[in-house]
Amino acid sequence: MALLATGCSLSTIFHIDDASRLHQGTVLVLESTYLAPTGQALHERVVERIEAGLQRLEEAGPVHTRADFAALGDVSLEARNAYERFGNTLSLTGVPDPELSHILAREVDVDLLAQAQVVFLPCSTCELGDQMWLVGQVVEADTGTLLFRAHLRQTVFDADAEGLQEVADDLTESYLTDLRLAFRLRHHRARFENLKRRAGT
Repeated sequence: MALLATGCSLSTIFHIDDASRLHQGTVLVLESTYLAPTGQALHERVVERIEAGLQRLEEAGPVHTRADFAALGDVSLEARNAYERFGNTLSLTGVPDPELSHILAREVDVDLLAQAQVVFLPCSTCELGDQMWLVGQVVEADTGTLLFRAHLRQTVFDADAEGLQEVADDLTESYLTDLRLAFRLRHHRARFENLKRRAGT
């Protein structure tokens, strides 16, 4: 776990040491619970940008978006319920439910479940302004193990729509950078995996 503080920003990041459990894993993006008074449009902007960032992430495998899941025609009602319940639970508590994640691993054939949300927290007693949080996590689908979690916080001095969007965009970019680092194999492990592929093992 890393705790980083810079100026008015604070980040808490957890990821497992074994990046091979993340690297090139197939990802299903979960819906996240919108929390007022963040603003629905801002919430969706952040989730969409993170979803698009995951799709561009070379260190990740194929990414199934929320729209991809909605368009699946052969998914059982059990899996659709698991998708909704797991996303809500992870958004609100940060605690994965292994039974629900296993259903998604089995029926959608994915390795990882990813979810993130942004929350604006007005504070009438804070001396330095309000706060915006971006919280996201990646869970191993088959086991429900939390593999990556980032809790990024930044003070908001200008709480109008433009100011909130600027802070949210900064947090989103920081989150995607943290994701990229978590998914990246360390040099010696990457070399070992490359040698294994060449040997056909």
